[in-house]
Amino acid sequence: EQSTTKKNDQTTTKKSGEGELTAYRIQKYQKIFAGGTFLMEFTTNDEDFGDVPITMAIKNNNIYIKTKIQSMDCKMLYKSGTGKNGTTYLIIDDFKKYCKMPEDLMSGEDMDVSNLVGKFGKEINKKITVSKVSTSGKTLICESYVSDDGTTSKYYFDNDTLVRRDDVAKDGTVTSTFISRITSDVPDELFEIPKNYGYLNLSFLSGLT
Repeated sequence: EQSTTKKNDQTTTKKSGEGELTAYRIQKYQKIFAGGTFLMEFTTNDEDFGDVPITMAIKNNNIYIKTKIQSMDCKMLYKSGTGKNGTTYLIIDDFKKYCKMPEDLMSGEDMDVSNLVGKFGKEINKKITVSKVSTSGKTLICESYVSDDGTTSKYYFDNDTLVRRDDVAKDGTVTSTFISRITSDVPDELFEIPKNYGYLNLSFLSGLT
């Protein structure tokens, strides 16, 4: 057995004996993400987001993101097929308002579906190591692999349910995503602006960028 410890959440790892565990859980979720229709609720350890819950949904190349900005409930809605790069709306629920983000203001923002799915949905051609992990008093199954750039990607499963992903850089920096829900059942109404919301015209911002 080989044991490792991670300081911030008291994680210990014990590799199982051969034949006890097999790697199949990552592939299960790869199919969900690669299918292009899914909803995921999560938090991250990114300082820019703190512990604010984030909901992201993708369907028919449309993207829905819900989070809090300055303590306000906000949604970002990207609708493909309109405009050169699609159309992005900011929806502010607290004021029941929405606005269309000018294309030149969004030109530096990449809302491409493949980039948002990114590392979660890409095909893995590396050897996957499977281990049992004890963290926060709970035993999880970890499937991990090392990319060409030296980054170790670790997927943590509660039985067969994905609950966390860590990307460990060569310098030891850990980027974590803590997942509370993943489903391929995505309601169409997520991608519609509520009819009782008023419109804010932000076209004047184009001249300021």
